[in-house]
Amino acid sequence: MYSPTMPQFLRAAVVDRSFLAHNVYATLLKPLGFSLFSFQTLKELKESFNPKWNANFFLINSNAFVGSKEKYLEWFQKEKSLKAIPKVFICEADGKKWLGHPFGMVSELKKIPNSHFLTKPFYPPEFGEKVKKLCR
Repeated sequence: MYSPTMPQFLRAAVVDRSFLAHNVYATLLKPLGFSLFSFQTLKELKESFNPKWNANFFLINSNAFVGSKEKYLEWFQKEKSLKAIPKVFICEADGKKWLGHPFGMVSELKKIPNSHFLTKPFYPPEFGEKVKKLCR
């Protein structure tokens, strides 16, 4: 998946409660030139976030929303240093649910600046194309 047109030294913050998923994301992103910041929950990301990371994008699975979802939605909407960073939210297989919530949760996520969506299941070429578009 390596592309000579992709800039090197890219950084992605990956938030997913599954260790196996982190390995899959690493397999997909490292050939594209990414180094990864890995977190299991949004709470961990929020507590550790530093704008100096210069993250190129966040990849956030719905299973990472542990606790008050509204608190994290507000953080993404109001934190100035997060607005310019693309956020890819991984949705449930039917594309209409986010952590078991009806479509309303997805509509809330769409209000977050620079939000994008990837529906499960996704395949490496689709994933790679989405990442390339976000990081041009």
